Amino acid sequence: MFNNKKLSIIVLNLLSTSLFISSVSAQNIVLRGRVLDVNTHYNIGDVNIYIKGTEIGTTSDFAGFYSLEIPDPVPEMIIVFRHIGYELKETTLNQIRTKPSIYLQPRVIPMRELDVEALGTHLGIEKDLPQPISIFEAEAFEIRGYIDAADLLRSDHSIQVEEQLSGKKTVSIRAGNPDDVIVLYNGTKLNSTYNNIFDFSLINLENVERIEIVKGSNTALYGSEAFSGIINIVPRIQQNYNIRFQQRFGTYDSGNWGVNLYKGFKGLHGSYSYIQGASRRKFLDDELLENQLDHHGINLFYDFSRGQKNERKNVLTASFIQSTQEYKDFRDNETLSNFNQVVLFRYTGDISILRKLELLASHYWWDESQVLLSNFGTVDRFFQDRSFHLSGEKRINFKLTEFLVKYEFEKGILDFTDERILTVEQSVGLEGATLSRKRYGLVTIIKLHDPSSSETIRVTDFDISFRYDKVIDNQQNEILRNTNQDSLFGLFDEHVWDETTFKISTHFSGSFGRMMFNSYMNYGTNIKFPTLFQQISSPETIWSELTRPNLNPEKNTSLEIGFELTGNTSDLG
Repeated sequence: MFNNKKLSIIVLNLLSTSLFISSVSAQNIVLRGRVLDVNTHYNIGDVNIYIKGTEIGTTSDFAGFYSLEIPDPVPEMIIVFRHIGYELKETTLNQIRTKPSIYLQPRVIPMRELDVEALGTHLGIEKDLPQPISIFEAEAFEIRGYIDAADLLRSDHSIQVEEQLSGKKTVSIRAGNPDDVIVLYNGTKLNSTYNNIFDFSLINLENVERIEIVKGSNTALYGSEAFSGIINIVPRIQQNYNIRFQQRFGTYDSGNWGVNLYKGFKGLHGSYSYIQGASRRKFLDDELLENQLDHHGINLFYDFSRGQKNERKNVLTASFIQSTQEYKDFRDNETLSNFNQVVLFRYTGDISILRKLELLASHYWWDESQVLLSNFGTVDRFFQDRSFHLSGEKRINFKLTEFLVKYEFEKGILDFTDERILTVEQSVGLEGATLSRKRYGLVTIIKLHDPSSSETIRVTDFDISFRYDKVIDNQQNEILRNTNQDSLFGLFDEHVWDETTFKISTHFSGSFGRMMFNSYMNYGTNIKFPTLFQQISSPETIWSELTRPNLNPEKNTSLEIGFELTGNTSDLG
């Protein structure tokens, strides 16, 4: 039997429900919320959201947010959330108004990382010859907690990472050397003119969309020094926040803090990130080793053709990276200061009657000072590297043929000093010099596509490429450590190298029964020119032709054959 209090509550509930129905029925409402992964709480974009039994619907944006206008709403309306990678979810309007965040259950089966073919993918590096590519997507390394680009790359079985006490991290592929790897940022080369090496401690994963890895020396488009492979870092255009702050702590008295800003307006997207970190370690004798890092990053993206059939035909991107590293070893009285700065511009699109153009411009700035104190005196080194890189490429497509031409120009200037004040007998050799390098490159790639009606072999591709490089090195203002030396016997003569390489590639793909296959063969030559580092790292005494260092380019010939077979199991639930 109801008492008066319970009867009052029931009456109030009925009245509130009827008032709610009448109020929402009188006018349209706008339902706003966000769709997230139930396990990772990561945003889910491109989710289809609609009212069941009607044609009223919308989709979530890249950050998972959605806005759905509902005419004549009633609390019992069923809202459906559908995504190809997640289980279907249905909920009533009354429930979703109290819980605006919707969590979906993944229905895909997690699998190990696979190598995929560049041909037919959305990758920018697919313009080169088809080769095996490994991809690290942002969603994957964010879930796994990676904050360091070198540590992320270390998880690939073909990559080795070398870390110095100063914090510098270099990468090699397939047991090669760090100077055998070309590193790109959004397609623009980052390798130093000094030693052809890039320091991966400069990369902030907060601003990275994905990392693409090409293994092998069969590249033609991105430089001749890629004896081992290519690593392309693709920056993130859009973020799922406007302001974000993070603080991290780790072992060895290490930690960092940072702030990230993002704003998008129509076709313009801009982001800024700042990270400051430090670490301190002790030796057995309680002496300290300290590292400090400051990192700034800016990415700008502007789509000129926004609103034209949703196709990005004319896009301008600009990136700025600046970092400062300080290293102090109080036990060995060693200090190192490193300053890096990179400015990149990239335009892809059409200019007047010229279609499918890509123009790149970059400026690399690197300063490093090293000081070593010992019982024998002081060694003080200073390096200053300035390099400029310009390139332009044009693609021409016919029915079954793609033709690509690219021109490159690179200019680098290296100033260095190596001063030694020693109590022992003074050494001989090179104390300082100014070295300059000019490089001209011309690339031609022809791709022939032959789609087949055969049930077994469905696609046949044949690619051929030619690359011409001319390198001119000059040395000026050389200073010899011992004034009794007349010269270093021809070491500072002008060097001019002209080299041409070629590559061919074939690719077959198709299926038979429930099996699908991809096969390829790449064959070609490659060239690697001496670095400026090799020139200043010559023997201290060069008195004859026999002791003169070998500065001839390195050459290799490579053959790579790959075959992938994939089974289609139709009864897999």
